[in-house]
Amino acid sequence: MKITTKTFTSTALAFTLATGAFLPNYSFAAETAIVAEANTNDIILAPVNMQKAIKSIATSKLIMDAYKTSISTQESVRLDILPDLPSYQQIARDHASDYVNNLSSLLIERNLDVSAFATDFINYYDVLMDTLDRVDAGDDQASQDFLSLLNIIQREIQQYRDDTNDTMYSFQTYKDDLQDDHFNFQYAATTTLNNLELEDEKIEIIIDQLNDLGAEIKEENSVLTAEYIEAGVVGLELSTIALEIAAEGVGSLLGPVGVSIAIGTIIYGAVTGNIALDEKQERIRELNEEYENIWLGLQGTEIQAAVLNDIQMQLNNFYDANDGIITSTRDLYEEWDSAYEGIQNLKDQYDARKISTDEIRNLLLDAKESWKNSRAQADYINSQLNLQTSVETLDLNT
Repeated sequence: MKITTKTFTSTALAFTLATGAFLPNYSFAAETAIVAEANTNDIILAPVNMQKAIKSIATSKLIMDAYKTSISTQESVRLDILPDLPSYQQIARDHASDYVNNLSSLLIERNLDVSAFATDFINYYDVLMDTLDRVDAGDDQASQDFLSLLNIIQREIQQYRDDTNDTMYSFQTYKDDLQDDHFNFQYAATTTLNNLELEDEKIEIIIDQLNDLGAEIKEENSVLTAEYIEAGVVGLELSTIALEIAAEGVGSLLGPVGVSIAIGTIIYGAVTGNIALDEKQERIRELNEEYENIWLGLQGTEIQAAVLNDIQMQLNNFYDANDGIITSTRDLYEEWDSAYEGIQNLKDQYDARKISTDEIRNLLLDAKESWKNSRAQADYINSQLNLQTSVETLDLNT
């Protein structure tokens, strides 16, 4: 159970101060003259990379959502060159649904953790400062109360750290479930495409062009998404580009109807007035137009190869995006762990009379301001994590 609400915090605080639980009594104030020089560099109460960590999680989630959207909106495609493709696509859609139903919300919760703890720490701040005033006034009980407060804060940090570790483990387990199906499809698709390229040099050239552009679009979109979050851009949305292709282009099993192929999902934001971001958005549009133009000149088996390659690329990007989430949650875990160790170091130095109350006040004030900034960042991110989606359809039959 999380210790997040003000009600719980206040109750725990009142109980601790009333009972004097957890720690023995210290006559700290009476012996301030023997305080040694403190190494305050070891006391990190607000990790310096906390905001960076939650930005990274937000970026990873948005990218994962983008590839999930492509997979989910992709129609089942029957290709003569790989008859089992619909089965692979359904497996991929099942994995995408698993992410949506069981995992995506965990990332939102980890972001909310930062906001909740920041609010609690700001509330703790005034009580901590009052307790230090009592220490300076010679109140013997105040020293015990101060350490008890630090214990409460440390346990709350531990809960958030453990929850983050559980989230990281959940995505690692998801990767383990995903990878067998992923690699089976990658092997089947790669083998099929390699055989086609051996038969037709033009197909090899087409696939190389699509892969080069696809890799550049992936990189540009990842960088721009991170910059959206860094700049506080609002109005983020996912725009899926779908190509409408005649049935005869993708295999005789389809019959006379056409099929819509989702060739990518782009993340856009309201960047009016930000010239640098506007230029990067325009660059992504240009790259996608180049990608689309390659499709315009394709026919027959070339279209089948391009369709298979595109589906392969989207699934590969989805798999890689999951790795990004694992890395991001590991970074957040390390930030919570840093905060946990910071509280422990403060307790140890206070217990050993190696830090003065004035030094503690300075540390607490700096931490309070840092947590305020982290809360503002987390609140902004939370407002942007549920994105609107749209589909832009391009008809290659005309």
